[in-house]
Amino acid sequence: RARRLPCTTARARAVIAGTPSRWTSGLCSGRADGNDTPCGWARAFPKQCPIEYSENERMRWHAWEPRLRGTSKDGVPFNSDELVPRDGARAQFMREFRADVETYLPHIWEVRLMRHAVRLFEERKDQVTATRHSDYASQVPIVRASTATCASKESINNCVSVIGFKPRNVEVPLRRQAHAAAEGEPSTRTARRQTVLIAFGMFANTYKPDARSFNVQAADLDSILKTGESIHGEWFYMGKRLPGGKLRAELPAAITDYEGPQPFFPEMKRVMEVTDGALSQFDNRTHYHQTAAWRAQSHWDIIRAAIKLVTMHGKSVCDGASNAPKNA
Repeated sequence: RARRLPCTTARARAVIAGTPSRWTSGLCSGRADGNDTPCGWARAFPKQCPIEYSENERMRWHAWEPRLRGTSKDGVPFNSDELVPRDGARAQFMREFRADVETYLPHIWEVRLMRHAVRLFEERKDQVTATRHSDYASQVPIVRASTATCASKESINNCVSVIGFKPRNVEVPLRRQAHAAAEGEPSTRTARRQTVLIAFGMFANTYKPDARSFNVQAADLDSILKTGESIHGEWFYMGKRLPGGKLRAELPAAITDYEGPQPFFPEMKRVMEVTDGALSQFDNRTHYHQTAAWRAQSHWDIIRAAIKLVTMHGKSVCDGASNAPKNA
C-alpha cells in the first residue's frame, strides 16, 4: 500500500501519506475480492448529493472549448482553446467538473511527488554536484533610440539557467528572535544554503531554440564552472568577458576581459539537470543522447543526469529569473 512504503524522512512520509491508499488504483485490498469499486481517484468524492446533482436547477459556468481559428495553406483547420460561457442543469456542471477533477488529482499528485524528489535531492547534494534548472523564456526586446516606420522591433532568444552548487549549513536568526530569547529557546536555526549563479544564454531569434542550441550552452556552462573558460560563445560576468569561446567580437571601451580563467566550481564531477518536457528542446532523442554521452564526449569528465518535470506543469525558478534582463 502507498501508506506503508519505506521513507527516509518525515517529509517523504507526509507526501505519500497525504494520498489515501484507496485512491491509488491497483493497490487497495478490494481488488483481491474482484471488486474494483474501492480503487481509483473517483473515491475522492463523497456520495452524490441530490441537491448538487439536481436536474431542475439551472446555472451558468465557464469552460475551455476548442474554437476554429482558421485553416492552413493545405486547407487543414486549426483550433485553439477559449474560455466560453456555458448554461445547463446543475447536474451537468457537476458531472463535467467531477470528470475534470478526477483528471487533475493524479496530475497534481505527480507534481507534488516530483517537487519533493527535487527538494530531497537538494537537501542531500554532495560537494561535487551542481544542479542546473534551465528553461527557454520569452524573447528579450532590444530597445532602440528610434525604429523606422513599418519596421519590426528586434528581439533575441533567452535561455535561463539557475545553477546551484557547494551546499552548506548555516545558522540564521529566527523571525521571533527576541521572543525566543525571552522564553529561553534557541534564537537561531540551521538552514541549507548554496552558491547560486544565474546564466542568460542569448542568441539571435532567427534560430529557433532546440536541443542543439541548448546543449551548446550547457557545454559552455559546464566548462565555465569547471575550468573558467567557455567553448563556443561569449559569456560575461560582473561586467567583464570570460576567456574562451570561438565567437568573440570586439568589445566597447566600457567592457574589458578577465586576465585569466575564473573557475567557479573546479571540484564539479556531476550535474543534475532539471527541465520541463518541451518536445523540441528537452524531450527528444538528440537531447537524451547528449545527456547519456556527456561524460564520454566532454574533456572535463562530468557525469550528466536529467530530471524532466511533469508535463503541463513545468514552471520553475527560471520563470522568475527571466524577468531580470527586461527590467535591467
